Amino acid sequence: MNAIVVKDLHKQYGGKAAVDGVSFDVREGEIFGLVGPNGAGKTTIMEILLGLRDADGGQFSVLGQSGTKRGSAYKHRVGAQLQEAMLPANLKTWEAVDLQAAYFGRTVDVDAELKRYGLEKSRNVAFSRLSGGQRQRLFVLLSVLHDPELVFLDELSTGLDPESRRDAWSEILGLKRRGKTVILVTHYMDEAQQLCDRVLFLFGGKVAALGSPADLIGGLGFKTVVRFKPLSGSIPDLAGLGVSPDVDEFGYVELRGNDRALENGVRSALDRAAVGYADLSSRQASLEDVFHREAEREVVA
Repeated sequence: MNAIVVKDLHKQYGGKAAVDGVSFDVREGEIFGLVGPNGAGKTTIMEILLGLRDADGGQFSVLGQSGTKRGSAYKHRVGAQLQEAMLPANLKTWEAVDLQAAYFGRTVDVDAELKRYGLEKSRNVAFSRLSGGQRQRLFVLLSVLHDPELVFLDELSTGLDPESRRDAWSEILGLKRRGKTVILVTHYMDEAQQLCDRVLFLFGGKVAALGSPADLIGGLGFKTVVRFKPLSGSIPDLAGLGVSPDVDEFGYVELRGNDRALENGVRSALDRAAVGYADLSSRQASLEDVFHREAEREVVA
Protein backbone atom coordinates (compact mmCIF):
# COMPACT_ATOMS: atom_id res chain seq x y z
CA MET A 1 0.00 0.00 0.00
CA ASN A 2 1.12 3.55 -0.72
CA ALA A 3 0.88 6.32 1.86
CA ILE A 4 1.56 8.97 -0.79
CA VAL A 5 1.14 9.02 -4.57
CA VAL A 6 2.40 12.01 -6.59
CA LYS A 7 1.90 12.37 -10.35
CA ASP A 8 3.37 15.14 -12.52
CA LEU A 9 3.50 17.74 -9.74
CA HIS A 10 4.26 21.36 -10.73
CA LYS A 11 4.90 24.56 -8.79
CA GLN A 12 6.27 27.90 -9.99
CA TYR A 13 7.46 31.02 -8.22
CA GLY A 14 7.74 34.17 -10.31
CA GLY A 15 7.62 32.19 -13.52
CA LYS A 16 10.44 29.86 -12.44
CA ALA A 17 9.73 26.17 -11.91
CA ALA A 18 10.46 25.06 -8.34
CA VAL A 19 8.82 21.66 -8.92
CA ASP A 20 8.80 20.49 -12.52
CA GLY A 21 6.81 17.35 -13.31
CA VAL A 22 7.73 15.32 -10.24
CA SER A 23 6.20 11.84 -9.79
CA PHE A 24 6.83 9.29 -7.02
CA ASP A 25 5.11 7.16 -4.40
CA VAL A 26 5.82 6.47 -0.75
CA ARG A 27 5.07 3.05 0.70
CA GLU A 28 3.43 2.63 4.06
CA GLY A 29 5.91 2.05 6.88
CA GLU A 30 9.04 3.20 5.05
CA ILE A 31 11.44 6.06 5.64
CA PHE A 32 11.47 7.95 2.35
CA GLY A 33 14.17 10.53 1.72
CA LEU A 34 13.85 13.71 -0.31
CA VAL A 35 17.39 14.88 -1.03
CA GLY A 36 19.10 17.42 -3.23
CA PRO A 37 20.83 20.80 -3.10
CA ASN A 38 19.22 23.96 -1.74
CA GLY A 39 16.47 25.14 -4.07
CA ALA A 40 15.86 21.68 -5.55
CA GLY A 41 12.19 21.69 -4.55
CA LYS A 42 12.32 19.42 -1.48
CA THR A 43 10.58 21.69 1.01
CA THR A 44 8.09 22.94 -1.59
CA ILE A 45 6.96 19.37 -2.28
CA MET A 46 6.61 18.68 1.44
CA GLU A 47 4.57 21.86 1.97
CA ILE A 48 2.27 20.96 -0.94
CA LEU A 49 1.69 17.49 0.49
CA LEU A 50 0.92 19.03 3.89
CA GLY A 51 -1.56 21.45 2.37
CA LEU A 52 0.51 24.52 3.22
CA ARG A 53 0.93 25.45 -0.46
CA ASP A 54 -1.18 24.87 -3.55
CA ALA A 55 0.27 23.03 -6.52
CA ASP A 56 0.07 24.64 -9.95
CA GLY A 57 -0.50 21.30 -11.64
CA GLY A 58 -0.47 17.54 -11.21
CA GLN A 59 -2.23 15.17 -8.86
CA PHE A 60 -1.38 13.69 -5.50
CA SER A 61 -2.99 11.77 -2.69
CA VAL A 62 -1.98 11.45 0.96
CA LEU A 63 -3.20 8.49 3.02
CA GLY A 64 -5.73 7.69 0.34
CA GLN A 65 -7.23 11.19 0.23
CA SER A 66 -6.94 13.52 -2.75
CA GLY A 67 -4.67 16.47 -2.16
CA THR A 68 -7.53 18.87 -2.86
CA LYS A 69 -10.24 17.01 -0.92
CA ARG A 70 -8.76 16.20 2.45
CA GLY A 71 -11.26 15.94 5.30
CA SER A 72 -11.04 17.48 8.77
CA ALA A 73 -9.61 14.23 10.18
CA TYR A 74 -6.50 14.65 8.02
CA LYS A 75 -4.58 16.71 10.57
CA HIS A 76 -4.92 13.89 13.12
CA ARG A 77 -3.31 11.41 10.74
CA VAL A 78 -0.28 13.53 9.81
CA GLY A 79 2.51 15.09 11.85
CA ALA A 80 5.23 17.51 10.77
CA GLN A 81 8.45 19.09 11.96
CA LEU A 82 9.04 22.10 9.75
CA GLN A 83 12.43 23.54 8.83
CA GLU A 84 11.73 26.94 10.40
CA ALA A 85 9.78 25.66 13.40
CA MET A 86 9.83 27.92 16.46
CA LEU A 87 7.99 28.32 19.74
CA PRO A 88 7.48 31.34 22.01
CA ALA A 89 10.75 32.05 23.81
CA ASN A 90 9.29 31.82 27.33
CA LEU A 91 7.15 28.74 26.72
CA LYS A 92 8.33 25.94 28.99
CA THR A 93 8.92 22.47 27.63
CA TRP A 94 6.05 20.86 29.52
CA GLU A 95 3.73 23.69 28.45
CA ALA A 96 4.53 23.08 24.78
CA VAL A 97 3.57 19.43 25.14
CA ASP A 98 0.43 20.23 27.10
CA LEU A 99 -0.64 22.84 24.53
CA GLN A 100 -0.08 20.47 21.60
CA ALA A 101 -2.10 17.75 23.29
CA ALA A 102 -4.97 20.20 23.88
CA TYR A 103 -4.91 21.25 20.23
CA PHE A 104 -5.52 17.67 19.15
CA GLY A 105 -8.01 16.99 21.93
CA ARG A 106 -5.84 14.34 23.55
CA THR A 107 -5.06 13.55 27.16
CA VAL A 108 -1.42 12.57 27.63
CA ASP A 109 0.97 11.96 30.50
CA VAL A 110 3.24 14.95 29.89
CA ASP A 111 6.00 13.74 32.19
CA ALA A 112 6.01 10.29 30.59
CA GLU A 113 6.29 11.84 27.12
CA LEU A 114 9.15 14.09 28.24
CA LYS A 115 11.00 11.11 29.70
CA ARG A 116 10.45 9.10 26.53
CA TYR A 117 12.31 11.77 24.54
CA GLY A 118 14.99 12.49 27.14
CA LEU A 119 13.54 15.86 28.08
CA GLU A 120 12.51 15.20 31.69
CA LYS A 121 15.34 17.34 33.08
CA SER A 122 14.26 20.18 30.81
CA ARG A 123 10.64 20.10 31.95
CA ASN A 124 10.59 23.65 33.26
CA VAL A 125 13.16 25.12 30.89
CA ALA A 126 12.00 27.89 28.54
CA PHE A 127 12.24 27.16 24.81
CA SER A 128 14.82 29.90 24.30
CA ARG A 129 17.18 28.14 26.73
CA LEU A 130 16.98 24.68 25.17
CA SER A 131 19.99 23.38 23.25
CA GLY A 132 19.70 22.59 19.55
CA GLY A 133 19.42 18.88 20.26
CA GLN A 134 16.78 19.42 22.93
CA ARG A 135 14.73 21.58 20.58
CA GLN A 136 14.83 18.95 17.86
CA ARG A 137 13.75 16.21 20.27
CA LEU A 138 10.91 18.45 21.42
CA PHE A 139 9.80 19.10 17.83
CA VAL A 140 9.79 15.37 17.08
CA LEU A 141 7.75 14.79 20.25
CA LEU A 142 5.24 17.47 19.22
CA SER A 143 4.99 16.10 15.68
CA VAL A 144 3.99 12.61 16.86
CA LEU A 145 2.15 13.40 20.12
CA HIS A 146 -1.22 12.79 18.45
CA ASP A 147 -0.03 9.39 17.14
CA PRO A 148 -0.12 10.19 13.38
CA GLU A 149 0.32 7.58 10.67
CA LEU A 150 2.56 9.79 8.52
CA VAL A 151 5.35 12.09 9.76
CA PHE A 152 7.20 14.78 7.77
CA LEU A 153 10.65 15.79 9.04
CA ASP A 154 12.33 18.72 7.28
CA GLU A 155 16.11 19.08 7.86
CA LEU A 156 15.77 17.57 11.32
CA SER A 157 19.48 17.33 12.10
CA THR A 158 20.71 20.60 10.56
CA GLY A 159 22.98 22.47 12.97
CA LEU A 160 23.19 19.66 15.50
CA ASP A 161 26.41 18.44 17.09
CA PRO A 162 27.37 14.80 16.31
CA GLU A 163 25.87 13.38 19.51
CA SER A 164 22.56 15.24 19.10
CA ARG A 165 22.48 14.18 15.46
CA ARG A 166 22.78 10.54 16.42
CA ASP A 167 19.97 11.03 18.93
CA ALA A 168 17.81 12.48 16.16
CA TRP A 169 18.57 9.45 13.99
CA SER A 170 17.49 7.14 16.81
CA GLU A 171 14.19 9.02 17.06
CA ILE A 172 13.56 8.60 13.33
CA LEU A 173 14.28 4.87 13.42
CA GLY A 174 12.03 4.62 16.46
CA LEU A 175 9.16 6.08 14.44
CA LYS A 176 9.60 3.38 11.83
CA ARG A 177 9.66 0.64 14.47
CA ARG A 178 6.32 1.96 15.67
CA GLY A 179 4.88 1.54 12.19
CA LYS A 180 4.96 5.17 11.08
CA THR A 181 5.65 6.31 7.54
CA VAL A 182 8.37 8.97 7.55
CA ILE A 183 9.22 11.57 4.90
CA LEU A 184 12.73 12.81 5.63
CA VAL A 185 13.89 15.97 3.86
CA THR A 186 17.68 16.23 4.16
CA HIS A 187 20.81 17.40 2.38
CA TYR A 188 23.05 15.08 4.41
CA MET A 189 23.87 12.07 2.25
CA ASP A 190 25.16 9.95 5.15
CA GLU A 191 21.86 10.56 6.95
CA ALA A 192 19.84 9.45 3.94
CA GLN A 193 22.05 6.40 3.43
CA GLN A 194 21.79 5.28 7.05
CA LEU A 195 18.07 5.90 7.59
CA CYS A 196 16.12 5.73 4.34
CA ASP A 197 14.55 2.72 2.69
CA ARG A 198 14.36 4.68 -0.56
CA VAL A 199 15.71 8.03 -1.66
CA LEU A 200 14.46 10.52 -4.25
CA PHE A 201 17.15 12.82 -5.68
CA LEU A 202 15.87 16.20 -6.86
CA PHE A 203 17.82 18.64 -9.01
CA GLY A 204 16.31 21.77 -10.49
CA GLY A 205 12.84 20.70 -9.40
CA LYS A 206 13.03 17.42 -11.34
CA VAL A 207 13.52 13.80 -10.35
CA ALA A 208 17.15 12.82 -10.99
CA ALA A 209 17.19 9.37 -9.38
CA LEU A 210 14.98 7.18 -7.20
CA GLY A 211 15.73 3.92 -5.42
CA SER A 212 17.12 2.27 -2.34
CA PRO A 213 20.54 3.51 -1.18
CA ALA A 214 22.04 0.13 -2.09
CA ASP A 215 20.59 0.18 -5.61
CA LEU A 216 21.61 3.79 -6.25
CA ILE A 217 25.15 3.15 -5.04
CA GLY A 218 25.30 -0.08 -7.01
CA GLY A 219 24.46 1.83 -10.18
CA LEU A 220 27.53 4.04 -9.92
CA GLY A 221 29.80 1.57 -11.70
CA PHE A 222 32.48 1.62 -9.00
CA LYS A 223 32.77 0.40 -5.42
CA THR A 224 35.95 2.01 -4.12
CA VAL A 225 37.20 5.60 -4.05
CA VAL A 226 40.87 6.37 -3.35
CA ARG A 227 41.86 9.94 -2.58
CA PHE A 228 45.20 11.65 -1.98
CA LYS A 229 46.96 14.98 -2.39
CA PRO A 230 50.19 15.09 -4.45
CA LEU A 231 52.73 17.27 -2.68
CA SER A 232 54.19 18.51 -5.96
CA GLY A 233 50.81 19.85 -7.07
CA SER A 234 51.01 17.89 -10.35
CA ILE A 235 49.13 14.68 -11.16
CA PRO A 236 51.42 11.63 -11.35
CA ASP A 237 51.07 9.06 -14.14
CA LEU A 238 48.63 6.41 -12.89
CA ALA A 239 47.62 5.01 -16.27
CA GLY A 240 48.76 1.53 -15.31
CA LEU A 241 45.98 1.25 -12.75
CA GLY A 242 43.29 1.18 -15.41
CA VAL A 243 41.24 4.01 -13.87
CA SER A 244 41.12 7.71 -14.73
CA PRO A 245 41.99 10.23 -12.00
CA ASP A 246 39.91 13.31 -11.22
CA VAL A 247 41.15 16.40 -9.40
CA ASP A 248 38.86 18.38 -7.11
CA GLU A 249 38.97 22.09 -6.34
CA PHE A 250 41.27 21.49 -3.36
CA GLY A 251 43.94 19.72 -5.40
CA TYR A 252 43.06 16.21 -4.23
CA VAL A 253 43.21 13.36 -6.74
CA GLU A 254 40.40 10.80 -6.72
CA LEU A 255 40.34 7.43 -8.46
CA ARG A 256 37.26 5.21 -8.63
CA GLY A 257 37.28 1.50 -9.36
CA ASN A 258 36.00 -1.94 -8.38
CA ASP A 259 39.28 -3.46 -7.23
CA ARG A 260 39.47 -3.72 -3.45
CA ALA A 261 43.24 -3.49 -3.74
CA LEU A 262 43.05 -0.13 -5.53
CA GLU A 263 44.55 1.71 -2.57
CA ASN A 264 47.60 -0.59 -2.52
CA GLY A 265 47.98 -0.15 -6.26
CA VAL A 266 47.94 3.63 -5.93
CA ARG A 267 50.51 3.56 -3.12
CA SER A 268 52.82 1.31 -5.13
CA ALA A 269 52.51 3.46 -8.25
CA LEU A 270 53.28 6.64 -6.32
CA ASP A 271 56.24 5.05 -4.58
CA ARG A 272 57.68 3.73 -7.87
CA ALA A 273 57.36 7.19 -9.38
CA ALA A 274 58.92 8.72 -6.25
CA VAL A 275 55.97 11.10 -6.00
CA GLY A 276 55.31 12.63 -2.59
CA TYR A 277 51.73 12.58 -1.37
CA ALA A 278 49.60 13.19 1.72
CA ASP A 279 46.24 12.13 3.13
CA LEU A 280 45.94 8.97 1.05
CA SER A 281 42.82 7.04 2.03
CA SER A 282 40.15 4.82 0.54
CA ARG A 283 36.45 4.44 1.20
CA GLN A 284 33.45 2.62 -0.15
CA ALA A 285 31.21 4.31 -2.69
CA SER A 286 28.29 6.11 -1.06
CA LEU A 287 25.23 8.26 -1.69
CA GLU A 288 27.61 11.21 -1.66
CA ASP A 289 28.97 9.89 -4.95
CA VAL A 290 25.44 9.54 -6.33
CA PHE A 291 24.82 13.17 -5.40
CA HIS A 292 27.98 14.34 -7.18
CA ARG A 293 27.13 12.29 -10.27
CA GLU A 294 23.68 13.84 -10.50
CA ALA A 295 25.06 17.32 -9.81
CA GLU A 296 27.54 16.91 -12.69
CA ARG A 297 24.74 15.78 -14.98
CA GLU A 298 22.73 18.84 -13.98
CA VAL A 299 25.61 21.13 -14.87
CA VAL A 300 26.09 19.43 -18.25
CA ALA A 301 22.37 19.64 -18.99
